[in-house]
Amino acid sequence: MAARAARQLVVWSGSTTHGTAPTLPDGGVYSLDRTRWSPIPAQGAPDPAIGGVFAQDLGWTGEALFYRELPGADRGDPRRLAFFDPSIGQWWRSSTPSHVRPWTLAHGRVLLPDPANPRLYHPRTKLDCSIALPSVPLFTNLQQGTNFAVQARIGDELVVWGRMDTEALRPPCPRGAPCLPYEAATVTSSHGAVITP
Repeated sequence: MAARAARQLVVWSGSTTHGTAPTLPDGGVYSLDRTRWSPIPAQGAPDPAIGGVFAQDLGWTGEALFYRELPGADRGDPRRLAFFDPSIGQWWRSSTPSHVRPWTLAHGRVLLPDPANPRLYHPRTKLDCSIALPSVPLFTNLQQGTNFAVQARIGDELVVWGRMDTEALRPPCPRGAPCLPYEAATVTSSHGAVITP
């Protein structure tokens, strides 16, 4: 995973062999102003070999790296968020797991829009608090595969519109040949919301 924000480049995880799944739990933050790397330690880091590292489960707030990690042997949901802030120098975990993917907000914050337990995190201060989501159908029973047609940040507010849920479909195959299922997105709500945490 690589991301850049606030004149910084963040690199985390990877593999030692080309074409293989990520297995490395370390990385670094490169500062363009100081022209040097700061390490992201492997100690306490999530294990990328358990569930792989995918762009939708990683993020950089401009202050901290976060990763929605698989919780071990069962390799399923729900998952906890793992945070690393270079100013703190260590990894820490969210207090509650979630079925949905997090979103970055302004001021280095992370929003977890889980209808069952919506949370707001500020990794730098290790703040973890519950918040209220708008009472709209858009946020009813969010699943791991949920995304939105529009998602934008305007200042300190987050705007989402048009919920889409993915489901696995198995196409008809000629002569009984084995077919792999594929994911298709279906618009399940045309509602929108503006979130001001």
